[in-house]
Amino acid sequence: MTEELKKQAIAEDAAVAETVEETGATPGLDEAAKAAEREARRQALYEENERAEDERARAEAERMRDVDDEDEDDDDECCCDDDDFFEVECPNCGGAILLDGETLESGVVTCPACEKKFQIDLGFE
Repeated sequence: MTEELKKQAIAEDAAVAETVEETGATPGLDEAAKAAEREARRQALYEENERAEDERARAEAERMRDVDDEDEDDDDECCCDDDDFFEVECPNCGGAILLDGETLESGVVTCPACEKKFQIDLGFE
């Protein structure tokens, strides 16, 4: 009986192969394979675009953090015009002191670091 089943299976396989040749079912399988390949390429392009968009978003976020850091650095700088202040050195401790024009004209300065008073000679009366 096993031999008969084998012969029957072989005959059925041959009939299927003959039907495929007659109906042209193979091109349909080729089209399905091509469609699957196209879909796989579309998916790969989609994933590549997603990665590129994520990278662009990360780069933009980093650029914005850098801009924010620069803005914070700018906030630390004096908002006053440098022409309004004068830097003098304390003769006692050597510390730098910023003086406005009015204090400079008074001729007497107290150093904030060593708290000693000293006179400034402007060279004119």
